[in-house]
Amino acid sequence: MSLAETFDPITWPALSADEKRDAVFELMLRGRTVQEIAEALSITYGTIGANHVRGVIDRHNLAEEPAALAAKQRRCSEEQAASRARARARKPLMLPRVSALPKIPLPKLSATSAGSGITLFDLKNGMCRAPLWDDSAVGVHDKFYCGAPAKDGQSYCASCCERLHAPARERIVFHTPAAAASVNWRVRAR
Repeated sequence: MSLAETFDPITWPALSADEKRDAVFELMLRGRTVQEIAEALSITYGTIGANHVRGVIDRHNLAEEPAALAAKQRRCSEEQAASRARARARKPLMLPRVSALPKIPLPKLSATSAGSGITLFDLKNGMCRAPLWDDSAVGVHDKFYCGAPAKDGQSYCASCCERLHAPARERIVFHTPAAAASVNWRVRAR
């Protein structure tokens, strides 16, 4: 005769209502959640679901007991403290310092120096859309565009395309090829 044959296992349905209440309440005082209580009782009494535990808690108003409320509050405080400790333990991500990019000024041209220019309202398809103002604050009616016939399928005419796509040094220091030639700077061939 084995040991299992001599003792009948105690199951959850075999317990009285007071025994169920005491078993659930004892685990509630330890700060366990409903799911954790169900898992702990399943080890001793066989399969018990979380709804069984919720039923016992609701029938006996165990959630309103001051000792159970204190245990729940203590568990929440411990979880918050542990969460803050984990957050402090994580090393912050150090981002590299980014320096500001140098501002590349637009060539100082105006509608009067270019000899022509049209406003945004007069600009049509096939016209050069190269701006003829510098980076100073200018009203929309004072902003002029080149307006010369543009290359097929492009936004700029040939001269503006060369001017706007020049290397940065030429664009910043020398606004015209003549100015670059005056200081013996290499100018791109046209």
